Amino acid sequence: MCDFVGRIRSGYPLVGRVPALPACVLPESIFCVCQAASVLGFLIGENDGLLGFDNLRCPTGFTLKDGSTLENQATYGYSATDGRLAQISNPQISNQIFTYSYTPNSSLLDQISGPAHTVTNTWEPDRDVLDVKKNRVGSTVVSSYDYAVNSIGQRSALSQTGTAFASVRSIAWGYDSYGQLTSADSTVTGQDRAYQYDAMGNRQKSADTLTLPGLDNYTVNALNQYTAGFPRWRKFRRSPQPR
Repeated sequence: MCDFVGRIRSGYPLVGRVPALPACVLPESIFCVCQAASVLGFLIGENDGLLGFDNLRCPTGFTLKDGSTLENQATYGYSATDGRLAQISNPQISNQIFTYSYTPNSSLLDQISGPAHTVTNTWEPDRDVLDVKKNRVGSTVVSSYDYAVNSIGQRSALSQTGTAFASVRSIAWGYDSYGQLTSADSTVTGQDRAYQYDAMGNRQKSADTLTLPGLDNYTVNALNQYTAGFPRWRKFRRSPQPR
């Protein structure tokens, strides 16, 4: 039993990790009332919710209501062999099931299968780097994203295929010796980009083509603050890191 109402607060050691919290805990933005070890009630705005737990303290699902009106509900199922999430179903859509499978001998998600489509992930064999993500409806590939990743984990190329695209699309990213993005070479017209930086990593030049301008279009002061060129931040695209 844990009978508390209000916000949960916790101190942090120097390494920034939470040392311990009560068994029934939700994020600080959620007010909660825990009435039993297997049930956790919570309040988000004006909506009432209920979380269920099994005897291993794994959540078995949730119910979210607005007064007496059911707004959302889901049930979780776990693998009997390794305890990982294996399926999610929703009574509101006739208990249709979404199943989860994992790459052997790892925690990497291999496939999600739902009522409408299937998502398949292919990972590099010697590191947890996504190689291909494929979305299918039946045997039809709707979209496929085939990545190339360099030795330090930066995405260096992407090929997009499938019925969602009118034609094959690809893009290649270039980096300098510091790992800063210097180019984006796309097969889509108007989506090329180029960048150049100073020794401190401040951007000096950028272009909406692969050819940089002759003069700097960014200026920084002695505090490394931009004093000119910052309106072009809307053009900036971060280095495409794997997720």
